[in-house]
Amino acid sequence: AQVIGRGWNHDFILDRSKTNKNKIVLHSEVHAVADAIRHHGEDKCFDELFPRATIMIVELESDYGYDTCHPCPKCDPLLRAVGITNVLHTTPRGTIEELDLSPANANMLCNIFVSMPLSAACQEQKIRCKRLERAEGCPNVPSPR
Repeated sequence: AQVIGRGWNHDFILDRSKTNKNKIVLHSEVHAVADAIRHHGEDKCFDELFPRATIMIVELESDYGYDTCHPCPKCDPLLRAVGITNVLHTTPRGTIEELDLSPANANMLCNIFVSMPLSAACQEQKIRCKRLERAEGCPNVPSPR
């Protein structure tokens, strides 16, 4: 097994001249996706690594507010959009559960709840995502710049 990206939940301050929001919470999933793209390149991630990847989501002891650590309603489509459909997540009982998000669906990059956090995560990592930029033509997708 190889770790291709790491991520954690944190705030990212947005450019107020480009959005009406001050900040966005980047969830660990989108942060790990951007980290993988930064380390391995977009094409390798989307073509090779993401389709074979299993994402591991762990709730740390100090975290609060969640019953389980399965992907939230925003991260589920994000993972499917980039092609990651295998998930392992911790439970309140201290066990690990497996979740299948199939099928992958690259068209979900057009979903504002996918494009906005991925755009912010790419800005934070100072990387470009050509696939996200191509999704700019979709309705309701903000420019990643």
